[in-house]
Amino acid sequence: MAAVRIALRIYYDSDVEKILDADRNLPKPYLIFDRERHELWKQIKLEVVEKLSSFLPTLLRTRVARLIEAMHLEAELWIKDHNKLLYLCSTCFCPRHKSTFCWKTDGSINRIETAKKFAQNKNIDPNTLFIMACTYFLEDEVLALWHGNKRISTNSIIRKGTNSAVRFWMKWLKKGSVKPWRLMVDDYFRIPCIRRSDIRLRLGCIFPYLSQESRKNYFQYLKDLHKDDFRVCLYEMDGTERRELFERIPVYVLYNCLKWPFQTSFIGIANQLWSHMTFDDFDAITYRILIFKILRGLKDFDYVQLLKEFWHLSPSSFKEEMKMQENYFKMIEIILNYDRDNQILPLEEILDEYIRIYDP
Repeated sequence: MAAVRIALRIYYDSDVEKILDADRNLPKPYLIFDRERHELWKQIKLEVVEKLSSFLPTLLRTRVARLIEAMHLEAELWIKDHNKLLYLCSTCFCPRHKSTFCWKTDGSINRIETAKKFAQNKNIDPNTLFIMACTYFLEDEVLALWHGNKRISTNSIIRKGTNSAVRFWMKWLKKGSVKPWRLMVDDYFRIPCIRRSDIRLRLGCIFPYLSQESRKNYFQYLKDLHKDDFRVCLYEMDGTERRELFERIPVYVLYNCLKWPFQTSFIGIANQLWSHMTFDDFDAITYRILIFKILRGLKDFDYVQLLKEFWHLSPSSFKEEMKMQENYFKMIEIILNYDRDNQILPLEEILDEYIRIYDP
């Protein structure tokens, strides 16, 4: 995609990087409109538009600016999934790590290729690299590190933190790698072993080797694993497995459809799930869009139009029950009636003002 290629060049531009670093250092307030971040992103978008003004039409410049925000959020999710392993946080994220990212054509991070680059980086402690390679089931890298010149320390690995993938590889290697590891995965991972102290397990790397029965045991843990595990596993499922997953956790399914780049599939999947949703599910999803997307002022997708469509397609009984929550429904009503062409204030500011007055 041409827009993604252009967005990547801008994303790594030194001027834009400085402003993105400023965004990482801002606190993330809850239930209020973040005016400081809103102004910062206006600055970022102006910077992007100015850099592209000489060779791109207005519509494409706007699309690239939206992609920058989506890619920035994608990087933030990657940091959260690897912070225990690499001791990362948003405010201390090293440009050296950022340069290791490999990107897909849709603007999302290719986590497998990124993990390979990390695992081959000789400037990083080999024990950390070994844990990364094990977590992503990178057989060549695991073997190279285990048999390499620098000794892998079991004690160091335990101190840094492990997960069931690391424990699996350590067991296999210590036994002399006699039996092909692919034949051992289902038996070892049949019952989930996810400890609170573990670094995050990457389910997508073991999912292809699990039986359908074993896969079901992990459904309840999807929200605690890597942020893209849901969609990776979804691609591995057949139609029957997908239907069962959708019926068991409809809220989490739709939460994932709110992430880049899958927002366009949200309405289609919601239409398949109405019969499996309760009012509480509907309420939770509506709240997620309102508070974490619209009120935060995210512009990587048109969440206002998304909420309008979701509302209009919802069962009448859900609408009636929502209307009983008077102050909360008023915010939904503000969104449903909002016309950006005839409003002076941005929608998120109008909502913030209402929250401050009525504190629903």
